[in-house]
Amino acid sequence: MIGLALMTDNDGALTPPDSPEALEYANQHPGSWLYEIDPFFDSDDDVPAYGIVGAWSIDEDGKITDLFKKNPDYRPSPEVLGFPEPTDQLDAAIQLVVAGYGDESQALAQLRSSEVLVATGPEAGSGSVWVHETDGIEGVFAFTSREQLPKEPLFEGGSWRALPATELASSVPDNIDIVININSPARWKIDSQNLRLHSGR
Repeated sequence: MIGLALMTDNDGALTPPDSPEALEYANQHPGSWLYEIDPFFDSDDDVPAYGIVGAWSIDEDGKITDLFKKNPDYRPSPEVLGFPEPTDQLDAAIQLVVAGYGDESQALAQLRSSEVLVATGPEAGSGSVWVHETDGIEGVFAFTSREQLPKEPLFEGGSWRALPATELASSVPDNIDIVININSPARWKIDSQNLRLHSGR
């Protein structure tokens, strides 16, 4: 049996777990280790290696010590990274991919079946897409929901329009990135050609 304790300090403070379950496990397993897991998982889950924060040493008297070994393969979950609550299902899938907890092909499949919002200029044609640059990140900016939109339009007098992500992919030239939710800590940059390949176009 492996002892698992949920991570309680998302700020990274290393404090030995003191829950009744952790203390009971330590008492019954002297001379072993108690593994601390990311809160994304439940202690009853089959936790992958990247979900284990590290391990606390249990002494021969069954007490949890201050000795903690960090897991170099640990990946913080969206919650631990401080990502906000997802605004929609696509945003949730993207957050998992950015954190290394989700499958990119599944997120691409969800993007293919979704509509996104893109900027329009005051005189832009309905089929126009625009390349923008913010903080050194360049690409066609798209947003998964209105909650993700910047406070101001990207063009003076401009607005936003919704279109299927597959249509956006077919409108963006090769070697131009599509940047999803640029203002989010979980922004996702994908190659337009990659999205077209997954869209079968």
